Amino acid sequence: MAWDGKHSNFAAVLAASGQTWGTEQAIGAGSGIAVPSIDFPFGSPAAKAEETTDTPFPAYMENGNVDLIEFSPELALRATSSTSKSPVDQMLMAALYNATTATQQGLTAAYLHTGTISSNHAIAYLPTRWFTLARRDEKSSGYAYLSIPSALVAGFTLSSAAGEALKFTPKLICNKVVKDSATNGATQWGAVTYLDKARKYQHHHLSTNSESGVWFAKSASEGSAPVTFDATTLVHPSELTIEYDPKLSGYHTDSRYSEQPEGDGMGSIKVTLKFPKMLDAFYAGILADLKNWESDTESYYHLRARWTWGSVIASTYYPYIEVGLPRLRPVEAKFAVEAGKRIPLELTFEALAPTAYSHLPTCFQYVGGASGTAFDPIYIAIMNQTSTALIA
Repeated sequence: MAWDGKHSNFAAVLAASGQTWGTEQAIGAGSGIAVPSIDFPFGSPAAKAEETTDTPFPAYMENGNVDLIEFSPELALRATSSTSKSPVDQMLMAALYNATTATQQGLTAAYLHTGTISSNHAIAYLPTRWFTLARRDEKSSGYAYLSIPSALVAGFTLSSAAGEALKFTPKLICNKVVKDSATNGATQWGAVTYLDKARKYQHHHLSTNSESGVWFAKSASEGSAPVTFDATTLVHPSELTIEYDPKLSGYHTDSRYSEQPEGDGMGSIKVTLKFPKMLDAFYAGILADLKNWESDTESYYHLRARWTWGSVIASTYYPYIEVGLPRLRPVEAKFAVEAGKRIPLELTFEALAPTAYSHLPTCFQYVGGASGTAFDPIYIAIMNQTSTALIA
């Protein structure tokens, strides 16, 4: 029997707090993730050819360390109607937070999930929460099972483009691949269920109602009165991309397998906005601010994007995913000309950590930080029907 993609499954489960890196967790109910494709790595052998001066070609093998495996599956974010925890939502939050909170909205079934203050924040401190990943493929007789005991979300790309679903691509750093795992075999896969295979967030969910959209406003000076996000600050990009890279890497000590990845460099966040047409306002505004940097005059922007699903949870509460970036510095603008064609605009920004809070729009209440220190350069909030914390 030739294997094919009609008989493969993928699952993930968040390891409990305090679990030792490399300890495989069992998948189960709610662990299933529906994907169109996945390049699940198999890993490479640790043995390497030994080169000696007495032979023209290597003739011996020696055992080396098992390096970390990296891969980036493209996952869909869904407005699940389940009260259970979505493993994809957990991956998104685990990229930033080591713990989150669930706040009930009124007396309804709606809960708002946000990150904790900086004492548990992965930007201020190292991320500690990781996942076990598992894959099952049907053979001519039975199934083949692969698993990755520990996979840390070491950054992500969030992309939303006209006519397409919202795409979440986590960068996963993994310890190793296990073949025919005893922890995740037939029994565990028999218990796997999927919370939702539909209800993907789409780019057009940026315009579901008055609470959804991309708000984009130039900052007041730090310490001054906050700017207001309203209808005048709504923009309508054809594409929005957020690339978050906290710069994590693994390392070896006296074990063949790598230790849990830790910080190794300055983190970076890149934001790209694309518009189908160039406007006078852009030329007079953002492009002028780009030139201001030549004289060391800082002009920076606030951005909040919210994708809202159309079916209400209760009262006025709808499922949504929201990302906020309180301090964006414009770094590049492109508006190439092609004969007879409309001139599009592409803007690139770098996210910085705010050093003051009072001038930020009220939506940035989720931004962690302490007085006198830099605040977080990004936050994520999710509204759904899960009553307990996504990252507990």
